[in-house]
Amino acid sequence: MSTPNTPEYKLGPYQRNEVNLLIEECQDDLELVLCRLVAQREQLREALTRISKATDAPEIDATGDWQRGLHCGVEDRDCRDRYEGADYGHAVGVEKGLEWARNEAQHALELMEKTT
Repeated sequence: MSTPNTPEYKLGPYQRNEVNLLIEECQDDLELVLCRLVAQREQLREALTRISKATDAPEIDATGDWQRGLHCGVEDRDCRDRYEGADYGHAVGVEKGLEWARNEAQHALELMEKTT
């Protein structure tokens, strides 16, 4: 049985050249993939940083009637006591927070798609 060190497995100059060209192409492809991954990682880091710092978060102005809970939908939902009102307020707050986070994530995904 032959082994890679026997003469049957030795490459000629043309074959060696072909193998070297394939290796170079693979290295170029790997470098390109690595560059894309680094760029996507940076975009993801940017989006997560914006989310963690609440950059572009919706502004909340709790003054005037809003400070007392008027015109915020509690009456429209027929909330009869403070617990129902608190539950409604919490649900709306969570919904708005998730909406903002989804928008930031979508923005990051769009940036990632543009670079690929």
